[in-house]
Amino acid sequence: MISDRNKQRTAGDGSKGSGNKAFPVGLVVVAVLGAVAFGVTRMGERDDGSGAVAVSPVAPAITPDSPPAAVAELAGDAPRVFSLTGGANAKGKLWWNGVPEAMRRHAVEPSESSNIARKDYAGAESCRECHPGNYESWSHHSHRWMNAMATDEIVMGDFSGEAFIDYLGGRASFYEENGRRRMKLERDEVVRVFDINRTIGSRFTQYYVGKLLEGPETQSHVLRQLEHVLPFGWWIDKQEWIPVVHVGEELPDGQRNDPFARPNEFYYDGRCSACHTTKPIGDWMMGIGGLQRFEKSSPHPVSFDVSAYLKENHGKNLPAALMKPPASSQDFLRVMSAIERLPAVEHAVNLGISCEACHHGAREHAETSTKEQGAALPSFFPESPHLLVEAGSAKEATGRTRENLNWTCVRCHSGERPYYAAGMATWNSTEFSDAVKGHCYQLKPDGSGPQRILTCVDCHNPHEGIGAKWKPEPKDDDARCLDCHAQFKQETVLTSHTHHPAGNEGSRCMNCHMPKINEGMQDMVRTHTIFNPTEPRMIEANQPNACNICHLDKPIDWTLGHLREWYGDQHVYDEEKIAAGYPFRDEAVGLGWLRNPHEPTRLVAIEALAVSKSEWALPFLLHMLDDPFLLNRQFTQRRVEEMLGVNLRDYGYRFYMTPEERAKPIGAIKTALAKAGPEESRDSEARQ
Repeated sequence: MISDRNKQRTAGDGSKGSGNKAFPVGLVVVAVLGAVAFGVTRMGERDDGSGAVAVSPVAPAITPDSPPAAVAELAGDAPRVFSLTGGANAKGKLWWNGVPEAMRRHAVEPSESSNIARKDYAGAESCRECHPGNYESWSHHSHRWMNAMATDEIVMGDFSGEAFIDYLGGRASFYEENGRRRMKLERDEVVRVFDINRTIGSRFTQYYVGKLLEGPETQSHVLRQLEHVLPFGWWIDKQEWIPVVHVGEELPDGQRNDPFARPNEFYYDGRCSACHTTKPIGDWMMGIGGLQRFEKSSPHPVSFDVSAYLKENHGKNLPAALMKPPASSQDFLRVMSAIERLPAVEHAVNLGISCEACHHGAREHAETSTKEQGAALPSFFPESPHLLVEAGSAKEATGRTRENLNWTCVRCHSGERPYYAAGMATWNSTEFSDAVKGHCYQLKPDGSGPQRILTCVDCHNPHEGIGAKWKPEPKDDDARCLDCHAQFKQETVLTSHTHHPAGNEGSRCMNCHMPKINEGMQDMVRTHTIFNPTEPRMIEANQPNACNICHLDKPIDWTLGHLREWYGDQHVYDEEKIAAGYPFRDEAVGLGWLRNPHEPTRLVAIEALAVSKSEWALPFLLHMLDDPFLLNRQFTQRRVEEMLGVNLRDYGYRFYMTPEERAKPIGAIKTALAKAGPEESRDSEARQ
């Protein structure tokens, strides 16, 4: 739900996202004074023979702090360039007043056709006649419903007027009025009413997007002017209203956003829609979030003539002041912010993630193809007369290469998250960022390149949704791994490697190398970092390791002993870190994880203990109903209810209650459900 953008400062409005991180220091605009003088790679460059290009700047770097005299030198039609990282190696260079001829030296010939502007897109309905199977699968895909208008057919939440949620001393109610859906927040005489216009999601929860209709804020307030993510969503499985999560940083009790005091101003079109809607790829590249992702993930450097693109496609959408040549990085950021903030309802190709989110603008293909013969086949990378792509050939630049296939997914499935000690994310949606940290993307021993570049479509069919649960059987998952690791097709080799019988859960590739340590809204899902269960950073930090996710009742020395016995004494762990991480060495690792100060580690333990029906740990598991993090309490409530076949609401418990509100229900739950003897209960209290 949350994107990289919420961790960055929004240009031009002074607002900050949850991460409060500034843009990279290398933010720079370089002016070209003359035909070829330019301060980055390939213009005025020097080659020292090492293969690395040194920068030979000829023009001043213009920053927001440049004196007026320096800015004045930029008057006229001199080309100027902007990138978020700055310097010669920036993969996304945005040019104003044209791209200099010298930049063409390492670029393929620009395409005469275009797939980057809104007019190049045909929309998902145009695909239906020739691709009925893919269209039908997509129609039920969670991508399709990632964003949609809040119509009767789409809305899942209860707006009957009878549904409500009590939260943080206030009440939110949900109803219809004048044919529109409303969300009303009331506390201490303060009332806010929000009009709902769009939905987000369809798989586990449905969130809502809208504007403030009534409330104490002025008419010019951002809550009234821009559509933003509203504070309560509909939990589909449980059919109830709950506070939204991951709209901003997840924090413990007392630090989460209080929507009754100040609703979160999480502007949807300027943040979420970069991935949750199908934007023209040219607009996406011009947005701050889009360019950020492009810089990090593009397989090819590009030079984009944005002045020509804007004149051709957005002359009527932007104020005249923003169409003037930018004289500073702040000027460029204002233009980018304006493009990013264009309302998706008016300017997106489709709400939600549709065919052309991956295949780019395919109007020419749709208009010239027949059922019998395809023509003007879609490219797998942006192309336009306004775009120079640096690649070895046109096929490498825009063809169906493994690099371009991955880039199609990485544009959204990448970014920053909280991390485990070994560097993988603790919650989902940044799968490719995790994947490249794993063994299947590491370099060959001679450093010449990856062993083999996996692609997302090696495991995932992009036209079929995953659904609520991963559908392939474990043997099918194993078979994908064995495509490369063929030596393990022999059962004797496999059992020698895994030390578990073939077909056993301990013999499944992903259980050991991609354990379920990634939070996925209501389930723990597999990390996409492919790593070994011997990983020392995870074990030394007392964070989840694959062995103890199954063997939750075993102490850490049992685990270390088996790893050394099976995989050699070279697996040495820092004894000081082990001692610090596991103060009770004889204790079941699963119980230690429940007390871990690292919130995601506790969440893994909650899920693993409950799913494995570890009733021996029930007293400790029930204690997690009082975890300071709302998400951990939600997982605990759901999993305990499934494990024991009970409804904790019958005891008055709601996972979103305050500590004071939930104390009595938790006491009643423990009295009724805990199966601990006196000694075990005392031990539990002593170690909490």
